[in-house]
Amino acid sequence: MFRHWQKPCFNRLADHYGQNVIHEIAVRHDQDRVIGRFSCACGFVYSREVGSRSSPRILDFGPLLDDQIRQKVAEGLGLRAVARYLAIDPGTVRLHASRRGLNVPWKPLAARHSRTLVPDRDAIRIRWLDMQQNYADLSRRRLALLLPKEHAWLYRHDREWLEQHSPTALHKKWSDQRVDWETLDRSMAIQLRKVAREITREVPPQRVTQAALERKLGRSRWMSKRQAKLPKSIGVLGEVMETTDAFRLRRIAWAVSELDRQALPVRSWRVRRLAGLPSIASPSVETALAALEIMAGSSEV
Repeated sequence: MFRHWQKPCFNRLADHYGQNVIHEIAVRHDQDRVIGRFSCACGFVYSREVGSRSSPRILDFGPLLDDQIRQKVAEGLGLRAVARYLAIDPGTVRLHASRRGLNVPWKPLAARHSRTLVPDRDAIRIRWLDMQQNYADLSRRRLALLLPKEHAWLYRHDREWLEQHSPTALHKKWSDQRVDWETLDRSMAIQLRKVAREITREVPPQRVTQAALERKLGRSRWMSKRQAKLPKSIGVLGEVMETTDAFRLRRIAWAVSELDRQALPVRSWRVRRLAGLPSIASPSVETALAALEIMAGSSEV
């Protein structure tokens, strides 16, 4: 029954490299993406977006890597020779050797850099849990404001643990029946316009979406469930949210001004790359890019 869900292990040091031996799979949702976390019995862990053909993101090499590094260091191999043998980056070799305190024949990683590159995960977890114990009435958002660095690191590198060890959403202080929805709707409509303006001023440009607006207001996924009670706010949403083309055209305008600021020729290929546009976009976007090319050509005449 689980055969379909078996995934390959990419641990080159394991005898089962490339074979579908992974059964332990965790899935999380990141906006419109589905990210899978794949853990092999050999200790190798990687993540990859479901449906993507991109290279997997390695989260943990497992104990086999440390064993091999220890063995090759004992044989007297240099940093790059070890890296070539293991088919990994020299920085990864240096990092793992530093974490294990090996007596290496190359210049060891400085202690200051080691602390910067290899944070103490357990210490960060403990600080996060201690803060929750001391401030049991605070939401995760409030805790993140008190421990911004710890929360940011956990969110990027230890997200599954963070999700499992964070406060659940606080209950509303009042029931829906006691909320003055008309007043709340008017206030939120004003806030939505203000937040939309703030997003359009971000550099590089960010798209004005409902999710982005709700995150700014601290009400993620809140409005969709209350559309009937928030007619003015829903109307404002329809006005300020950007379509894909509108956002891309705004990115084009920003890219042109950025190239001008850097005193670089404004060519369509430069604008496309800087604005993060696909190789083939909609007719309106392609027309805007073609107009830039025509203008560039006429200025050279």
